[in-house]
Amino acid sequence: MLLIYLALSGLIFYALLHEVVCCPGNAFVFLSTEAVAQKRGNVESKTDNGYISDFSDKLTLRTFVSRKIIGYQVGRRGAKHEAEYSPNDATTVGLGFSYRFLGLNANFSLPFLNADDAVYGRTKSLDLASYAYLRKFTVDLFVQIYKGHYMSDPDLLASRPLHTRYLLRPDLQTQFYGFNGHYIFNHRRFSYRASFLQNEWQRRSAGSLLAGLNMHYVRVKADSSIVPPEFNNGKSELPLHFTKTGVFSLGVDAGYAHTFVFREHWFATLALMAGAGGNNTSFTNDSNSVSSDFQLHLNGTIRLATGYNSEKWFAGLYYVNFLNRNYATPDGAHLWQQTQNGLYRLVVARRVNVR
Repeated sequence: MLLIYLALSGLIFYALLHEVVCCPGNAFVFLSTEAVAQKRGNVESKTDNGYISDFSDKLTLRTFVSRKIIGYQVGRRGAKHEAEYSPNDATTVGLGFSYRFLGLNANFSLPFLNADDAVYGRTKSLDLASYAYLRKFTVDLFVQIYKGHYMSDPDLLASRPLHTRYLLRPDLQTQFYGFNGHYIFNHRRFSYRASFLQNEWQRRSAGSLLAGLNMHYVRVKADSSIVPPEFNNGKSELPLHFTKTGVFSLGVDAGYAHTFVFREHWFATLALMAGAGGNNTSFTNDSNSVSSDFQLHLNGTIRLATGYNSEKWFAGLYYVNFLNRNYATPDGAHLWQQTQNGLYRLVVARRVNVR
């Protein structure tokens, strides 16, 4: 098993700082980075050994089941309903490892887990992301392009599709480009790495204040109106007609994270961040008329994890989600657009000594 992991790491070494998905339909390979140097330059920091055991000098081998979270919503302020689009995400299984400053994962889609193109349509995607859990900082970088979506609430349509359960939009493309950076104030006693990277062990309960900034660019385009005529059924309160939109946002955020430890081995981690800033939004309609607006930007980050941790073994489930909401007033209409990016992951890991 060790030789397999090392051979795999050599094959995908070029993806050292990236997480890559290239998927025609539901068949794809998913490479990821979730560990970087933890004791270099301005990130050097000692931990309190009474709270954290550091196993970065050991080889951490992991296997996991994972699913991405991608979504786009547009609605009118004060309305009860909104148009929500999602790609046909794939459930993947994977192998990975962490050793000192290096961490790599490789995900594989299995056909019997994702045989649902007839229901949700076919999605093609390019997904590059890096989730770095440093001692003092977390840094998230991503470039995600998805083409092929479905409207996730068909009950809001005036006329439902005849041959499919959902309204399918193979022409709809969403693009997400983003950066999130957070500082961990109590980094000597609180460890994100223990819950999300598996190369440390949080042995006693501890928490930390968090603060940071984020910068995102979102682009959505389609061959016809992003909000289709079928959606304007009297309930939606969203009579919009635009084929392209672009949003650039910049904001700051703050929050708190805490890991609760029971009998040294069982843990639950909860981290919540919220912030605000500004955004510039542009809309393009059917006649190629462009309008832009500068309005409020809101953002939030949720990280949850639970499981079992020890000197040799880790078994746990974690969830990460970034929410990005931007307001705009094209032609006097008070609208908002929201995106979300994240993942669910079930992980089993084993740590071994390396000479």
